[in-house]
Amino acid sequence: MEKADELSKLAGKDPGDLTAREFDRLNSGLKEYAKDPLFADRFASRLGAKGTLEFWSGINEPGANPDLGDARRERFDDLQKHLGLTLATASRSDSAGMADWKRQIIDQGGQPVRTPSGPLGFQVMSNLMRWGDYDDEFLRRYGSSLMDTEKKMTSGGTHGAWRHTPNSPYLNRTGSDPGWDPLAGYLKGLSNSPDAATSFFNDSFTSKPDGDDRSLSNFHYLFEERDWPVERTDDGETSITGRNNLALALEAATTGHPAGEFPTADTPAHDPGQSELAQNIVASISEKPERLTDHGFMADSFGKIASEYMPDIHRALHPGEANEERLFPVAGTAASLGEHDTTRFLYTLGRNPEGYVAVNLGQHGYTTSLMEYHFRHPEAYITDSSFSTGENLKKGIEGVASVAGEIEGIIGGGRAYESELEAGGRDQSYNTTLEHVKTWGGTAVGIGVGLGTTPFAGPGGIVAGGVAGTAADEIIDTIIKGSMRDGAGDVIYRNGEDMQGTKESTYKLVEEAARKAGEAAGRPSPHIVSAAAAAAESGFDHAKTNIADAFEGQGTPRQLERED
Repeated sequence: MEKADELSKLAGKDPGDLTAREFDRLNSGLKEYAKDPLFADRFASRLGAKGTLEFWSGINEPGANPDLGDARRERFDDLQKHLGLTLATASRSDSAGMADWKRQIIDQGGQPVRTPSGPLGFQVMSNLMRWGDYDDEFLRRYGSSLMDTEKKMTSGGTHGAWRHTPNSPYLNRTGSDPGWDPLAGYLKGLSNSPDAATSFFNDSFTSKPDGDDRSLSNFHYLFEERDWPVERTDDGETSITGRNNLALALEAATTGHPAGEFPTADTPAHDPGQSELAQNIVASISEKPERLTDHGFMADSFGKIASEYMPDIHRALHPGEANEERLFPVAGTAASLGEHDTTRFLYTLGRNPEGYVAVNLGQHGYTTSLMEYHFRHPEAYITDSSFSTGENLKKGIEGVASVAGEIEGIIGGGRAYESELEAGGRDQSYNTTLEHVKTWGGTAVGIGVGLGTTPFAGPGGIVAGGVAGTAADEIIDTIIKGSMRDGAGDVIYRNGEDMQGTKESTYKLVEEAARKAGEAAGRPSPHIVSAAAAAAESGFDHAKTNIADAFEGQGTPRQLERED
């Protein structure tokens, strides 16, 4: 524990007296021991909550230590990261010292640090939450108190706050934003802690006094109502960090795993809180698509959310409810999504390259695996004694294929509309994004559709014992590598401007999915494969009606007006 005592003593010095050599010792020491629970507990407990806040605020105070700033300015981001990781490790300790540290950090959150005009404790601490896995209960209590301060600073959400001025210190040293908005860093912390994120977003906030007394959750306030401060990057560009971190935190809150990671066999099925939040996201974007289209950088997270709620989305678009739970089985709590909202949500995602690719891959991966499940369990959906097992199976595969086609038609419509707006220039962005997906691993698990465990509970919780995901992997690989072509000889899904080409890509790939699924299950059936292709084509065509009804002709591609 000598090292922890040594480094906590360095951090406890007057920031104006810290030398470059001492900075290096502190930085390298925290880097080495950040994940050591005993070291982290001792370091944070000895430094104390007040010392922690005063150190990070003081070292970043303009003019406090110009010599250190000149010598080590480029390494401040490293220290920020290593200090944050150390504190995250320490927060998970149940020692009396850390219980006191966590309580005091929250108590001092609404108070200025170092001087009466200094930043609030929340502004300082939140910038140290951008890395690591903080204790869930600490994050919950911290977030609740932070939102109380947000309400005070914004008069209940009626105006903005947290405006960074030229004389304000830079509390975030990564260059992405100045760190003056405490929610930016806190939300990044939530993106690593799914349970805390779910709880935070479902907590209540107060509505604006605009004549509408409807209750707002933290999600509704942050996504729909908040007046986000305009911040700049170190390069002078408008920062997107705050809202982007909001999207990342929502990704974690709805999926049950940290943002940017993929579901595994250990990822629990969706619980009521996660599913309720997913419902609210779909409804909110449906109500006002500009909430996403005006901030397109959020679409990758929302696309991943959609890909992990494929069973719920399929249920929303499937006509009728008879045996629906057997056609699209869900473990855990299913999100209750309506056809209208789901159509508008998917169409809006389709307008963005990252959103389109995530839904496209998620849909095909899920559809292929679900088909394999039904091929292996031909009586899982319908057991009508008036028909043969093969006919009952065919009905199930047709149902799956039809919804698959409808989803592709909806996102394809969004993509075509965006291509029209951009005079075709946008299409290259879709293909570039698809190329980038190769770095995800090229498997259904890597894409984030959660397939590949035996038995597995996929995103949203499709229970399909015995499905290994091989057929789904092959279909995903086909899309990523562009190894299949449509009737015009074009690589599938590469020409989003042409809805006819997108339709051909869809039914050809669904047909291939049915073939691979049947073979993988040891039950190949050319008859069912052909029926799947026809059902997918029919579903794609039905999407045109859905889009027209959902948008009443506004914001839809001209091709939908021309085609039957």
